[in-house]
Amino acid sequence: PAAGYQFGGWRDDAKAATATRILILKSDTTLTPIFVKTYNLSLSATDGGSVIGAKSGTYAEGTAVTVKAEPAAGYQFVQWSDGAKAAERTISLTSDSTLKAQFVKVCKVTLTATTGGSVSGATSDAVYTAGEALTLKAVPAEGYSFAGWSDGVSDSVRTVTLTGDLTLQGKFEKLLSLIEPSVQGGAVLGTSAGTYLPNTAIIVTAVPAAGYQFGGWRDDAKAATTRTLTLTSDTTLTPIFVKT
Repeated sequence: PAAGYQFGGWRDDAKAATATRILILKSDTTLTPIFVKTYNLSLSATDGGSVIGAKSGTYAEGTAVTVKAEPAAGYQFVQWSDGAKAAERTISLTSDSTLKAQFVKVCKVTLTATTGGSVSGATSDAVYTAGEALTLKAVPAEGYSFAGWSDGVSDSVRTVTLTGDLTLQGKFEKLLSLIEPSVQGGAVLGTSAGTYLPNTAIIVTAVPAAGYQFGGWRDDAKAATTRTLTLTSDTTLTPIFVKT
């Protein structure tokens, strides 16, 4: 056979399988060899899997070969280099062919939240792959505030591009109430009544109205007119004003 061909038999004797044959002439004889065009098949795979079934090599034109992309543990098949999506396929060779099976790493995503809120953007039973971008969102419940993610990121909404398994927890803190009741004889200036994160520094000053004088704080009679405190629980600050 010439380059790019292989011997395919003799036209007068299909059973003569070898290119060389010995025969005794008993009549006029025509010997016509059959040559079949051959094509090269090259098979390969990216990291994360292999190709099983047919092997790389030379095949006769029209040969049907079956190949299958087999992912390794922790990976999944994406597609073949020619865009075909089926992991197992049969092709009929009509030209030299190069096929590469493409695999991608599978990533496990675990999202949790502390008491006081919820997180969204991924579920533990879904399949994610390396390079995939996820938008995650942390939402505090009423009376709570978002305090950051377990990896130190403070934005409640964020986009993460996966490079491997991901475990994140949204952290929430209970807001503390600062109550400043209205009283006769004066007012409280400084930090306003409202809700604050734990350990917030509060500075308040009791200011008596005309005809009154400051007489202490109901929760701490010895505290000065201006006081600084750190919120560690719900707090009510009630000044005492005495008529003069």
